Amino acid sequence: MGAAFAEEAELEQSAATVVVARTAELDQAAAGALIADSVTARNSAIGLLITRELHGDGDRVLLGLSAACAFGAGAGLVLWMLSRVRR
Repeated sequence: MGAAFAEEAELEQSAATVVVARTAELDQAAAGALIADSVTARNSAIGLLITRELHGDGDRVLLGLSAACAFGAGAGLVLWMLSRVRR
């Protein structure tokens, strides 16, 4: 699935690039970016997770909100320094 925008999203043994919902339930699923108020996940993989509550077990989250902000700040600093060196 490309993107899912819903009040309640439920993914079972599937994958989605972007999921935006009030509540999301994932069961053996994958999501590139997941933005939800409450997430219940079991044995799932999530690239970028922005949520207030996460319940579940066996989940793999690549970047949370704070890690994504730190990565963006670091990448911006490196690119700025490289632009200064090139001049």
